[in-house]
Amino acid sequence: MCFYLCTDGYIQQLGGERNISFGKKQLSHLLLEINNYNFNDQKYRIMQAYHEYRGMNEIQDDVTFVGFKL
Repeated sequence: MCFYLCTDGYIQQLGGERNISFGKKQLSHLLLEINNYNFNDQKYRIMQAYHEYRGMNEIQDDVTFVGFKL
């Protein structure tokens, strides 16, 4: 079982085609998609998704993301 904690800066980041926030729903889908990856690969994919979504937009807020597995 994996647990994740993150600041609101991740989900509130503007980007994508419509320049809207990343959102909780998209984050949930991402975490479900990567839940079988090892933690290093999860870290890479979480960071990659954030940067791809943000594109050339300014960073809106600080971002902290923590994950742990039991």
